[in-house]
Amino acid sequence: MLAAARLDGFEAGSDDGRMDESVDGAESLRLKLAASRDSRKQVPPGLREEAVAFAKAEHALGARYRSIAMTLGLKPDTLMRWCRARREPKKFARVVMKRAARAELTVHGPAGTRIEQLSVKQAAELLRALSCSD
Repeated sequence: MLAAARLDGFEAGSDDGRMDESVDGAESLRLKLAASRDSRKQVPPGLREEAVAFAKAEHALGARYRSIAMTLGLKPDTLMRWCRARREPKKFARVVMKRAARAELTVHGPAGTRIEQLSVKQAAELLRALSCSD
């Protein structure tokens, strides 16, 4: 479909050589893929990589993967699976955790009493001072 749409829009003597090369490349790649499927075996890895490279280049120019797959004579799911398999795995990034310079506590008392910005040591002293045990 993609090749047909492009052929309709451009004359044989088109000034845009890249477009003609793309159509010729799509046709030759479609023929290679069709020939490899006659044997009912998996498509050779080199041919898959060629199809993926072509699909990514066409997609970068604005074509949809569905139309690219139809142009190559593939099912869209097959082409998408090949493209996903060639992606680089996502890498983990190290995250630096920052600790607060000083842990601050807030003590809530009866009748809305609130004491803020206490260190752990200060909160412990406050609780000891307020305790009823002698």
